[in-house]
Amino acid sequence: MKSQSRTRKTKTPDRSPRVNCILPVEVDGADGRIKDLSATGAYLELDDSFELNTEIKFSLDMDTPGGVIKFDLTGEVVRVVKKDGVIGVGVKITNQIIR
Repeated sequence: MKSQSRTRKTKTPDRSPRVNCILPVEVDGADGRIKDLSATGAYLELDDSFELNTEIKFSLDMDTPGGVIKFDLTGEVVRVVKKDGVIGVGVKITNQIIR
């Protein structure tokens, strides 16, 4: 009898493609930086911590050939990592206004 091997399929959550970057960001009046960004989320490095499942508001200015575009973003804190004196905050973007 031939043995059949089974392939285990791991279900991976759907994620938008992420872009590694270092972009300045303003979070509740404090400065930080975005380390990666996607259409649905961002990973921020900040001086202050945020609680899981809380709302966070942040803004980002991007230079483009047509001028500066300002993004006002609202999200939910889904991850908090404290490492080497830096606080990393994973955010699921729930609302965005582009000006």
